[in-house]
This record gives sequence, structure tokens and C-alpha cells, in this order.
Amino acid sequence: MTPKTSLVINVSESALSTGPVIGSSLWEMEVYGACATGTPMSTATPTPTGTGQYPAWAPNTAYSVGARVSYAGLNYQCLQAHTSIVTWEPPNTPALWQPL
Repeated sequence: MTPKTSLVINVSESALSTGPVIGSSLWEMEVYGACATGTPMSTATPTPTGTGQYPAWAPNTAYSVGARVSYAGLNYQCLQAHTSIVTWEPPNTPALWQPL
């Protein structure tokens, strides 16, 4: 007899709500976006670009701690290593970017 493997997925009630979710999982972030609103993330490219002192911020780019970018004419320094996505522009993510 072949052993069977089962997969158990625990989903909290708060993960199913459409309101703010505290402590979202990485899966929820990828599926629903940074705000976990139940709506898929936008794939549009943001229009503001560099024009500052550093290279322009861009989505789908790996940034290390200390990296400096420009966005909408302002300069920022990376606080946490991450790969950028649309909706994580520097002015929208103070946990990731510090204005210079």
C-alpha cells in the first residue's frame, strides 16, 4: 500500500476579510498586493522617474541596504534589502526608503 501525503493549509478569518490585514503572509502579499485588499496588484509602470542626484528608482529591481535612488525629483536611501514592485515606490514605503 502506498502512503498518502496530505497538505493542510490554515487560513485565518482575518485573511479572508477585505479590510486591513496585520501580519499578512508572503503569499497574500504576492496574490493581493502590499495592502492585502483582496484586489490584485497593478502591473502598470509608475510614471515619476529619477531627475535627482541618483539613478532612477525602478520596479523589479533588487536594492540592497544603503542603495540610493531618485524618484519624482527626490532622493532616497534603502533601509531594507528588497526587490521593488509597482506600488512600493519610495514615497509609498517608508519602511523601505528614507528621504535624504
